[in-house]
Amino acid sequence: MTTPAPPTEPPRCTFVKADGSRCRVTFGLHDGLCSPHDPARNAATDAARAAGGTTTSQVRRASKYRVLDPQQLGGRPARTLADIERGVATMTFAVGTGAADPATAREYFRGATTHREIKKLRRVVADLLSLRRDLKALKRGRSA
Repeated sequence: MTTPAPPTEPPRCTFVKADGSRCRVTFGLHDGLCSPHDPARNAATDAARAAGGTTTSQVRRASKYRVLDPQQLGGRPARTLADIERGVATMTFAVGTGAADPATAREYFRGATTHREIKKLRRVVADLLSLRRDLKALKRGRSA
């Protein structure tokens, strides 16, 4: 019985980088060089690089992020928990329909969560202060 030969390493680009290491690309080689390192294919590489920015998703949106207009979120910062809830629902719908991108929504949700927690803490502090006043009045012998 013969033992199988160990797998051979696929051919790699022969370009040597400035740090002395070899390029690791193993596909699309022509005369031992990959497309970016082959001077004969510079024009084709540049054309492919330029075409990469004109994909469908790039054409659909005008900037890096898809965001909502402030009017879509109520036109002003949220003032109540209901405003926060409405904004979260609007942003969720916008992501589902493609009007807003997930990264924008994630940041919006983080801000909305922080805002909600601050509002809850303010309510707890107000309740605590009210209870302290009531307790102080009870200790003095007056009813609250």
